[in-house]
Amino acid sequence: MKRIRAALHWLAWAIFGNDDDGLSGPADFCPSLPAWLRAVLWWLRNPFHNLTFYVIGFAGRPFTSSGRYPSDVFAPLAGWNWALRWYRHIPFPFFSYWRAGFKVYLGWRERGNFGIKLNF
Repeated sequence: MKRIRAALHWLAWAIFGNDDDGLSGPADFCPSLPAWLRAVLWWLRNPFHNLTFYVIGFAGRPFTSSGRYPSDVFAPLAGWNWALRWYRHIPFPFFSYWRAGFKVYLGWRERGNFGIKLNF
């Protein structure tokens, strides 16, 4: 029963969770749309934000970072960046690479949220 309650707690947090930007998102989120449509689109986006920031991520909680450029997503000059985020004595890896016109990253970013990116 405890496991079911814990799973439901995290599911509710993932779907309805945070107060980061309110119920209809920040003012610059789809400003040309009607308020009701903005709220629906924000609600559809919100579970993924909550999942990456608060369920599998640890944004807003204390953690430490170590690595090449631990406070940056990408290295200041082109090339590789890597870091380890330490939360509750567990290492969470992060790797990124960029070169002219190409960016990629995978892992727990500088704020503690999990992310994946591949841009050409």
